[in-house]
Amino acid sequence: GLSTSKTLTETLPQPPRSGYYISFPIIVIIAAVAIIIQYTLLPAKYFYDSNHILNLMESGVRFKAQNSFSVTVFLSGIINIFNFNSLFLWSLMYAVIFNPLLYVFFKKTEVPTLPKLIWIYAFFGLLNIYVFNLSKDIFQFVLFFIIALIVLKKGNTNRKLVYCASILFLWGFIFRIYFLLIAVFFLMTYILFNIYLYGKKKRSLYIFIVLALTGILLSLLAISRLAPEEYNTIIFTHSRLTVNRVYSPDSQTLILDVIRHNGNLALFMLNYVINMFRMMLPVELLFRFNVSYLLFFSFQVMLTYYLLKTIKGALNKKATPETLLALFLYLGYLMGSVLFEPDFGSWVRHEAALFPILVIIIFSSPKREIST
Repeated sequence: GLSTSKTLTETLPQPPRSGYYISFPIIVIIAAVAIIIQYTLLPAKYFYDSNHILNLMESGVRFKAQNSFSVTVFLSGIINIFNFNSLFLWSLMYAVIFNPLLYVFFKKTEVPTLPKLIWIYAFFGLLNIYVFNLSKDIFQFVLFFIIALIVLKKGNTNRKLVYCASILFLWGFIFRIYFLLIAVFFLMTYILFNIYLYGKKKRSLYIFIVLALTGILLSLLAISRLAPEEYNTIIFTHSRLTVNRVYSPDSQTLILDVIRHNGNLALFMLNYVINMFRMMLPVELLFRFNVSYLLFFSFQVMLTYYLLKTIKGALNKKATPETLLALFLYLGYLMGSVLFEPDFGSWVRHEAALFPILVIIIFSSPKREIST
C-alpha cells in the first residue's frame, strides 16, 4: 500500500513545479492561535456538546448504537489513556496528533496557486477550532481520513466505491442514521453521473444537477413507501430543529425554510433546492455585518468555485477516478446535510470534518490543473 507521506503526491496529477508548499511552522502557529481563540474568545454555547460529552464520560453512560453522543463517549473513553478531564487537554492532544499527520499527508505536495494555499491554511484554522477537540466531529474526520486513503490507494475504482459506501453504511448503523442517506446519495450520484456520461458528446452541468435532484426525489419517494416513519423524520427534522430556535439569541445563522411545506413533498423539494444554494453560497451572511461570517462566506465561495470547476471537468471526462470518488462523496454528504443542518455554524463545523475528501477535489480538479 501507499504511505500517507506519498499518497497525495503520487496519486494526483501535479502541476509544473512553480507553486507553494505547506509549512509546518505556519501550521503550528495557526493551531496555537486557533486554540487560544477557542478558549479565550468563543462563548460558552460553543462548548455545550463538549461539556455534555465530558459529563457523560464521567457518569459512565452505556453504549447505544445510532446515538451519536453515546458512541462518541464510548470511543473517547477507549482512547482516554491519560484520563483527561479538561476540554483544553483534549484539544491539545488532538492538535498534537492530527496537525503533524496532515502535514505528512501534504508535505511533498505542491500547492499550485496562492489562493489554494490560503484556503488550505484557513482549513487548518477551522479544524483546530471546530474538529480537533472532544466532539463528535473528530470521529467523522477520522472516518473521512480513512475513506480518503482508500480513494487514493491504487486499485480498482469499483472496488474502492464499494469499500467507501460500505464504511458509510456501517458508520450509519453505528453512529447516526443520516450516514445511511449519505451512502445512498453517494452511490446514486456516482451511478447517475456514469449513466449520463455514457456515449454523450455534449454534457451539461445543469442537466446533471436536475438528474441528481430527481434522484433525491425518487429516493425520498422510495423511503416513504418502504419506511414511512423514517420518511417523516427526514421531512420534518430540519423545520423542527430550526423553528424551536427562531427566538433564541443564537438565531442569526439559522437556515430557516423559506416556504412552509407541511409535509408536501413538492414544496419540501423546493425548500431543499433553495437551502442547498444558500449553504453553498451563503450571501445572507454578508448582511449580518460580522467579520467571522465574512470569513466563512469567502471560504465557502472559494470551495464552491473549485467544486463547480471540478464537476465541469468531470463532465468533460478530464477527472481522474480518484477525483470522481471524492467529488461524489462530497456531493453525497452535501445532499444529506441539506436535510438536517439547522444553521451555518453547524454546517461549517461538519463540513470541516470532510477536509481529507475536499483536498482531493481541490488538488486534483481535472487532469490539467485549473488555475484561479
